Amino acid sequence: MLKCTRRQSHCPSRNRHSGLSLLEVIIATAILAGSGLALFSIIGMGSKYALRAEEATYAQHFAQSALDEWLTAPNSVGTEQSGTFEEAPQWSYRIESQWLEEPGLCAVTVEIFRSRNSQRFESADEPIYGLTRWVRVPGENSAGEAVP
Repeated sequence: MLKCTRRQSHCPSRNRHSGLSLLEVIIATAILAGSGLALFSIIGMGSKYALRAEEATYAQHFAQSALDEWLTAPNSVGTEQSGTFEEAPQWSYRIESQWLEEPGLCAVTVEIFRSRNSQRFESADEPIYGLTRWVRVPGENSAGEAVP
């Protein structure tokens, strides 16, 4: 068996090809680049879904606000109302209400839209959020009968 000492510059028992070959470095770099691209696409997708969730949260808040405002004066059952919010003019709403078969009960539907043009309500857009609630309203029903 051959032994290497410090004085010898070349040790015959060691492999002459110790270290990484160019092919191994290229493969490792390709794997690293591929995993980096996958990570960046996941981050981009996550931020897109976070923006959607934020928009849906705002729309839900505005729908509840519009419904609460309608409930303060529910004397306009059977009509449609639309408009924008003072604090956020890029958001618009549409409220539809109709009497149901049960006396004194009406369905109120609130739809929230994101306007492209803050000066104009565009009803052709798809609503971002919709909220329907059945509400007991004193007054007349669809047959014109008085309801307590």
